[in-house]
Amino acid sequence: MEKTGYIVVIPLDVEDQITKLPKYIQCQIKLIIENKLKVDPISFGKPLQHCWAGHRRLRLGKYLMEVAVI
Repeated sequence: MEKTGYIVVIPLDVEDQITKLPKYIQCQIKLIIENKLKVDPISFGKPLQHCWAGHRRLRLGKYLMEVAVI
């Protein structure tokens, strides 16, 4: 059986933070979610260690996105 993708859940407090970012960053976040995180989140970003194991970090210019892969 082939995997069709992943489900991305964005907490409400994070959605509020995203709306305060510049529009071009909001568009980049949307593209990353659609093209990378929903397809294969394990392949993208830098894996974090220690208490953040299982999380990944993606850079968007001067912004960092922390993603939990569950």
